[in-house]
Amino acid sequence: MVDQCRNELATIGRALAEAGTGLDHVVRVRYILPDKSDWPACWPLTSEAFAISRPAATMIVAGLQEPEMRIEIEVTARIPA
Repeated sequence: MVDQCRNELATIGRALAEAGTGLDHVVRVRYILPDKSDWPACWPLTSEAFAISRPAATMIVAGLQEPEMRIEIEVTARIPA
């Protein structure tokens, strides 16, 4: 779980960098987990990743595409002027 969360955040960070922004400019984040009891393991990683931006956040419990998938993270970020 922790490795998947870390990988998701790294992938998001790279995608945001390519777009000219970064994790510090995330304004909204949506966490999707099949099992909400997995969330506490991710909290330290996500709170560190979004410590500066402090985005609005929602956690949704839902099935993911593959049973091995434990978390999906979607973000909306602004591009600094």
